Amino acid sequence: MNIKRILLRYFLPMIVCFFLLSFISLIPAVQHSYYGLFEKIALHAAETSNADIYFKTRKGTEEAPNHPDKVTLLFNTKAYLQTIIDRSKATGQQGVYDYKGVVISISEYFITPLIFFFSLLMVTPGKLTRKLLNLLLGGLLIIGFAYLTVRFRVNFGIAEAGLPGMSFGPREFKAYKLLSFALSSVTTITVVLLLWGLLAFRKSELRKAFNWEVNE
Repeated sequence: MNIKRILLRYFLPMIVCFFLLSFISLIPAVQHSYYGLFEKIALHAAETSNADIYFKTRKGTEEAPNHPDKVTLLFNTKAYLQTIIDRSKATGQQGVYDYKGVVISISEYFITPLIFFFSLLMVTPGKLTRKLLNLLLGGLLIIGFAYLTVRFRVNFGIAEAGLPGMSFGPREFKAYKLLSFALSSVTTITVVLLLWGLLAFRKSELRKAFNWEVNE
């Protein structure tokens, strides 16, 4: 099979599928439909590695409080918040709670990688049943990787925030920073491609689809 035919039969449909689904995912009504699920996943990722810190979520950002794709993870130490509560009870005045925050893009961390993986699977030779199984397994693994990405991003945000009663040494801070930047969008794309290669390809089907002569 020549390069032109490969591009027309596989690459072009994949690109069309990716951009079509990406466009649909930008519709606010569609974003609202899955926002709650990924908000909970992001919150859980933050909470599991930081037992001494209280987290809560806020929709959108300060600049765009109703943005259907952004979730802000607000946090501060439980000890600090408890002092505010105790002071409020002692004085009878309402306490002012100061929260730091990390903004998470649901499309960047979750939706775009899932759409990319789905688009790759749809144009890959193979049976539909196996494609669906690969989509389920690959989707779970991609969400799992996004979970880790959020976790490391939040850990760096905590180290960077300078919370009361928490300090980080230079090496520890650099480690959090490195992990946060290492798990970037480029890394996510690489993970998606690796999962696609590991799950989707079978030599016999590739040979049939591309008319390759493979020596057994």
